[in-house]
Order: sequence, then C-alpha cells, then structure tokens
Amino acid sequence: MARLVTFSSAAGPAGGYLVRPTAAKPGVIVLQEWWGLVPHIKDVATRFAMQGYVTLAPDLYHGKSTVEAEEASHLMSELDWNRAVQEIAGAVRYLRDVEGVDRVGVVGFCMGGALTVLAATLSGVDAYVSFYGFPPAPAEKLDTIAAAGLILFGENEGFFSVPDAQAFAERQRGKGREAEVVVYPGAGHAFFNNDRPEVFRQDAANDAWRRTLTHFGRHLRAGPSPELDHARHQGCRAPARSVGRDADRRRSHSHDGGAGRVLRGRALVFWDPARPGQKLDAIDTDQITPAADCVSESLERLDERWKAGAFRHLMPNFRARVHSGETFVVAGDRFAIGSSREMSPAGLKAIAEEAGLELVVVCGSNMGDIFRRNAFNLGLHVVQSPEAVADAQDGDEFTFVVDSRSLRNETRGKSYTPLPLAPKEEEIRQSGGIVAVGRRDFAASVRRAPVIEWPGPSVARQLTSTEQIVWAHRVDRDADVRPGRRCACTPTPAGV
Repeated sequence: MARLVTFSSAAGPAGGYLVRPTAAKPGVIVLQEWWGLVPHIKDVATRFAMQGYVTLAPDLYHGKSTVEAEEASHLMSELDWNRAVQEIAGAVRYLRDVEGVDRVGVVGFCMGGALTVLAATLSGVDAYVSFYGFPPAPAEKLDTIAAAGLILFGENEGFFSVPDAQAFAERQRGKGREAEVVVYPGAGHAFFNNDRPEVFRQDAANDAWRRTLTHFGRHLRAGPSPELDHARHQGCRAPARSVGRDADRRRSHSHDGGAGRVLRGRALVFWDPARPGQKLDAIDTDQITPAADCVSESLERLDERWKAGAFRHLMPNFRARVHSGETFVVAGDRFAIGSSREMSPAGLKAIAEEAGLELVVVCGSNMGDIFRRNAFNLGLHVVQSPEAVADAQDGDEFTFVVDSRSLRNETRGKSYTPLPLAPKEEEIRQSGGIVAVGRRDFAASVRRAPVIEWPGPSVARQLTSTEQIVWAHRVDRDADVRPGRRCACTPTPAGV
C-alpha cells in the first residue's frame, strides 16, 4: 500500500512517499537523486516494499522535481543539507515510532547517496547503502559512523570522489566496522537508473541490487549469532560478470520455527508451449539441473554450475527473473520426477539466496518424493496445491506463511491449503533442514566451554593411560572402556 505521509523533524514538518507491505518489520529510507522525488525513486521504494521492507522516500525538495539537468543542478544547489539530514532523522523516527519497524536502513542515489553516508551518523540507522555518492565531509565527522556500510560506484564516476570513499572504508575497517566499496568496470554515474537508458548498465545494476538486498538482509533482518557472522569487509573492484557470482555472500536467516514469518513474491510460471494457457507438467530433474552441470573439476565451480544450470534449457533467464522478485515458481503436475539429484533443490535455493531472497516451489499433484525430501532437508520451500497452480498467472503477488504452510494469491484474493506432508517430512521441515540444524548446533558449540572429564581414581587405577584418554573422549558417556571392546571417540575434547 503506497501513500504520501507527513512527519515531524527538527527542521520542521516534512513529507514523503511511504510503501508498506503487510506485517513487515524492518524499514528502509530511500533518498532521491538530484531530480527530486521522481517516478524512478518511487519505483525503487516499491521494489524494497516487495522485499518486505516498510519503505519511506522523503521529499527533500518539498514538492519540486525536474527532468532537466540544469534545473536539477539548481535545486540541489539550493538544498540545505543540514536541514535535509534533520528531515532524514525525522523519517527514521517516523518508521520506528509510527510504523513500528525494529531496524532501519538508508539507501540513496547520487545526491541521495552522499546524504546516505551523512545519515549513517544518525542514531537509529542500522545499515546504509550509497549508490554513486559520497559527501565531502570532514573525516572526523564520518569516522563516528558505526552502521554497516556498502558504497557502490561506476568506474567512470565523474561527480563524487571514489578515492575518498575508499579511504573512508579503509579507516572504518581499521576500527573493526563494516564498510565496503565496490567499483563496476565500464559503468558510469547513475548506472542503476533504468529510466535513463543512456547511463543505465544492466549488469552492474543487477549485481548492485543483489548486494544491496544481501547487505540489508544481513543487518536489518534477524540473522545468525554474532559469533558466526564472519563479515567479509573487503574493499573490492568488482569484475564485469553476471549477477550473483559471489554465492558466499548470500543473506543469512535465523531459524525461528517459522512463527509468523511470511514470504512474499511474484509468480514465475512454467507454461506448456504445446498447450497454450496450461502449466507445464512432468518437469524432470534433468530439466531442473542438466546432468552436464552436476560434475565439475572443483567444488567452487560445481556450486556455480548447479545454479547456472537451473532450468537452463526450459527458461534461460530463470536466474534473472528470480533476482527481480519472481520467487514463487509455479509448475504443473509431476514436478521433479526422475532420478535422485540433490543439486536440483540446492541450486534453486542458492539462486534465491544470492539475491537475499527465499524461493517457494508451487506445483500440482505427484511431486517427486526424493526432490521434496531433499528440498526440506536443504530448507527449500515446496508446496503442492493443484488449485493454486490452476489460478496462477505470471506476476501474481503471492504470500506464504512458513509456520502453517498456508499459501495465498494476493492478486486473485484466494487462499490455499497445500497437500499434507508425511510425518517425517513435516519433522524435517520444522527443523529447518540439515543446514539450519548444523548452524544452530555449531552456534551452540562455540558458546559452550570445552570440558574434559577424566575418570576418577577408582576407575583410573583399572585403565592404562591410553584407555583413560579413550574414556575421556568417548561419544557414549556410558560406554565400558575395556580391552577388546569397541568404543567410538571424538577428536575434540570431551566429545563437545
């Protein structure tokens, strides 16, 4: 739901464009380019809202906007930057106090990118992303920033100082704070603005959007414990590449049992070319992940091939469509039939994760049992609902409640109850899968102090030194350690 709102600030009344999804928690403030609060900025705000963020784009020009560069330069030169920062502070308070968000990120473009870095000095800002903007502010002012930052430039930036941003990021990392500068070869200023074809760069824009969602996903949504949040705070010069090559930078999710968590996205439908208007049936695992993409010379390359191979022949632009928010994959009956192939659900899940998203597979009857169980083990959401499949059209807005597995087509105004799972499948699903279980168990292990319990004097007198070591490291704490008896041991102290 989008609407214009007003809010108070230290500089006086202010206003902006608010887009609020249902039951969202984190908030994002979108700061305008020098053109003003134009349709492009409103569209960006809507994109964030579609990812589940309460989004507010303050109108820093108070009703003025333009498409002429000369007028835009004039408007920016007249802008009181101190007042603008005060209005952004008011927007932060509005999201927290009125809209009820728990964390706030700020993202801005050009002039708004420079203001974003200044806004990061404010209380209540948890993370920020600046697109091709950096303020000529004193170092001592910017060095107070504690929020996690990401700054994105084109190689041919002609308005703001990339070296100044890189020096700032290096100082931040020296203080143990997160700051990253990414430079896209061949791109120029405003490479993200798809309303300006003369400067828009699709490859850079796609990668920048993925990084932004990942960055906000890590810092504005619940994530793993701090002990496990090994942030990669490296300034880098990004190579020209397809979207999402850095799969290890995907967004992290905490496992909360699914209570109240709602996934939102648009439908991506597989249509049957031989039956116009009908969904495609009998998609087998080889069509999901071709056999040629299941082998590689290295694990790193294999991980990429699983993703690159996903629906490579059926839908070559599948990856790009998922990254754009089409995260509800809709297919007909007998989905994922055929041979066992763990990399099929793994590749699908990873494609969404590299953009900070979660994928939901919606299909009709008779899904492949092995695919379904592998999907649950890996934490990929799969739903069988013939009615939902029959109703779905490309672009339909869907919601999926993780706890209850209830599915709703918001565009059609219809809700669906999926086919029930087997008890073991439901048990696996509730656990979050082997990856989530492993993360939770590892998180617990690093917080638990190792304890070695040696046998008491009466037991020790009956054991050799070697047997005492085996006794202290046995997995089964009740196991009888005697010659001729097998005893499973762990190489870590006291079996922790």
